[in-house]
Amino acid sequence: MRKRKILGVVAAALLAVTPVTTTGITLIGHSNVVSAATEIKLSSKKPYLRLAPGSSFDSFTIVKDIKSNVGTVDYVENIDVYKKASNGDVKWGYPVHEEQLKPGTEGVIVVTVDVHDLKNGSYTYMTKTDAGDIVPTTEDDMYYTRDAAIEIPFVVGSKKSNLVSTKRSSRTAVITGRYNNKVRTYTSRGKFAHHYVYSGHSYKFNVRRVIKGKTYFKLYGKRQYVRADKLKF
Repeated sequence: MRKRKILGVVAAALLAVTPVTTTGITLIGHSNVVSAATEIKLSSKKPYLRLAPGSSFDSFTIVKDIKSNVGTVDYVENIDVYKKASNGDVKWGYPVHEEQLKPGTEGVIVVTVDVHDLKNGSYTYMTKTDAGDIVPTTEDDMYYTRDAAIEIPFVVGSKKSNLVSTKRSSRTAVITGRYNNKVRTYTSRGKFAHHYVYSGHSYKFNVRRVIKGKTYFKLYGKRQYVRADKLKF
């Protein structure tokens, strides 16, 4: 009797294990149902830019020409400038400043933008690497902003008819803080420019740039930058 009881318990245990196989098949079938990532495609109305010698690329103008097939391009996060070598190859990894560009110089700007109004899900898009070029990447379950990037060729001072000049535009901001307090300005490399702007006064700005991890805005018509946290647009 005892042997029969033990055999009955073993049989019951085996039967209890059997449904696991069925559940495993169900899970495998479920895992195959994966929604494909949506591709974010950026495009520019001006596929080639002409830069006047001594001037800077205007982020407020450029952002108006960049469109996305999904979501909304909100603003330009950063613009990196790369020259072409004598053999025509872009010198990735060695960004330059616009004031270093001579007439006739050709190159590429890598424009990083914030794309808003995206639904929650998986997205594939081009993003900037540490070397400066852009490569595809995929983000899962991100739904606020993504730093997507686009490359736009440029030439300095060319008179070719198929090139379009970058128009200058600006936005006015007030320097925050106690009235008439001095606020430092900085160079394009993030160093103190030995000049000041004054709190409570309005100034024009035309370029937004990230320098060493901090956001700055360029004073219109000057080679000076003010930290974004000191401005109220």
